[in-house]
Amino acid sequence: MLRMKKTRVRPWADLPTDILSSIADRLGIIELLGFRGTCKDFRRASYNASARLQSYAQPWLFIHRHHRSSSCRIYNHKRSKAYIVDFPELEDSIFLASYQGWLLVLKRRGSIFFFSPFSRAKIVLPHLPCKQFTRHPAAFSSLPTSPHCIVSVMTPNEVIVISKGESAWTRHKVPKSIRLCTDKCSIVTFAAFDHNSRTFYYVDDYWPKVLTFSVKDNKVNPYPREDAHKLPFCYVKDPFSETIKYNKIKYKSDPLNLHKYAQVEVCGCTLGKVLGNSRQQLIYPNEVDICYSGDVFNQMGVWIQPRFFTVHPDHHW
Repeated sequence: MLRMKKTRVRPWADLPTDILSSIADRLGIIELLGFRGTCKDFRRASYNASARLQSYAQPWLFIHRHHRSSSCRIYNHKRSKAYIVDFPELEDSIFLASYQGWLLVLKRRGSIFFFSPFSRAKIVLPHLPCKQFTRHPAAFSSLPTSPHCIVSVMTPNEVIVISKGESAWTRHKVPKSIRLCTDKCSIVTFAAFDHNSRTFYYVDDYWPKVLTFSVKDNKVNPYPREDAHKLPFCYVKDPFSETIKYNKIKYKSDPLNLHKYAQVEVCGCTLGKVLGNSRQQLIYPNEVDICYSGDVFNQMGVWIQPRFFTVHPDHHW
């Protein structure tokens, strides 16, 4: 009788760390979270994995039921699936900006921080010298873990800026003649940073107007309206409204479970990709979607690229 030789099966956890890390670097966010939850060795090997490949995919929707609530709904458009997650860190807060999986979050009384929802990593910034608890146009130049990160927040009268390592914000007055309208009936279409010119742009299609803040010159300037077609950005038209419309037509449902009388304010997102030969960076703009008149139930949302970041406990702004 022939005897079969027993084949020794090697556990996955015994694979060399560099191979495990290489596997983790190629995973999307859902697969990466599953990978990290397998065992301590997998978790250790994926410490620097960030689901980078999703920098070029369609961002997900993150809906905060109310700024005073911690319950959030994360919607993956590709899978037409929503995940309900509780984030105590986001209670009584609003979103100011989104870039590469990091959110810039403002709480009452000027507390402001970066937050990575998929890892719950948090980086606290110095107190924002602004009294209004409202969604100010804002942008940041790079990942908040980078030593080159610069944050810019625009209020009706000034542009407030801080660079990595600084302990206080610098305030720059906006001349009355070039201020954007920031009343309750209007929102700035988007704010973004151009790396080539090292300039923040604040674009308002409602009026229309464009303001810039040059990091090199520390000056706020108007951008010539006739040169609007030369902007280093282009944006998707009404992405939130189109997503809601698409779901109602295809699935006859609303996976975001929006309130019947919802007014949804959605914070935009700067994507990490450019369009063809134009070298224009793609933007998901800020948007307000008012579904009904009468009594309105406010909900906050933000477009976010599903990335994963770990931050060392000793990391400080």
